[in-house]
Amino acid sequence: MSKVSRGMKISLIFILNPHRIFLASAVWLSYFVYWLADKLDDFARWLENFANARFESWPLIGERMSDELNRYYADKRKEKSRRESEAIIPASQRSNQK
Repeated sequence: MSKVSRGMKISLIFILNPHRIFLASAVWLSYFVYWLADKLDDFARWLENFANARFESWPLIGERMSDELNRYYADKRKEKSRRESEAIIPASQRSNQK
């Protein structure tokens, strides 16, 4: 009787091994995260298509948003570099100021 119960204990330990449970739950969690990322990607694609179709005339939503923002920041960089270049006084003018 003790050998049977010992064998049952060993088989229960083998079946209910915490490492196997952890690995199984980690695999299940990775499948769930992959499924969720896929659904969120589908939703983002749908939202982008909706925005492109609905707000085509408004450049701040949809495909043209990045183009508009790139143009805005390029203009800001040009303006900043223009102001910086105006602030630099050429050497010929520096000698005249003394």
